[in-house]
Amino acid sequence: MPLPTSDTPHTEPIPAGLHKAICYAIYDLGKQESKMYNKSSPKVLFIWELPDHRISLERDGQQVDLPRALSKTFGNTLSPRGHLRPALEAWRGKAFTTEELANFDLFNVLGAPCQLMITHNTSQDGRQFANIQSVLPWPTGETRPKQPENPLASFSFFDVADGADYTQALPNNTPDWVKERLAESEQARQAQEDDNGAAFAAEMATSPEDDEDDGCPF
Repeated sequence: MPLPTSDTPHTEPIPAGLHKAICYAIYDLGKQESKMYNKSSPKVLFIWELPDHRISLERDGQQVDLPRALSKTFGNTLSPRGHLRPALEAWRGKAFTTEELANFDLFNVLGAPCQLMITHNTSQDGRQFANIQSVLPWPTGETRPKQPENPLASFSFFDVADGADYTQALPNNTPDWVKERLAESEQARQAQEDDNGAAFAAEMATSPEDDEDDGCPF
């Protein structure tokens, strides 16, 4: 399914242009299938909040005022031919050294501020959506925010033990649409197949033998 890059398709998109933002969530989406290229490749999802653009939501029975959010999916690779590495280098304002690349942890970006260049796309039904064109450094000389308003959230399939239920490792504030993306991953589908196979084997092992006469003469 397509990944929405605005907080909801039923609100006006965040205006095009340059906006301050803070990264508050990073999700390893596992291997995702591309129908266009007929192959699967590892993906990672970043979610930013934009403190200057607000939305009123009901949460736990109370009306709350929160920053609107935008997300972007990258191929999970730091190859110079991918899109993630150039985005991170533009964000930090300098290229990675070989040593930095060897020891880089994506989750270190959680809570880091930046600026997002936003453009608009129009869907077939005429609605406009905000999309992240590029990630840029926080404005020079301006006070950096200490932390985002949303709780930090991160997930990696590498932290899930073999045979364990990955959904138990998801942060409590994981949006439903992110859960749907995770469920489409090769890792999640394989885990489901393994669970179904184990359940079938257990059922066969505990099924009573058929004692009916099958007409065998001996």
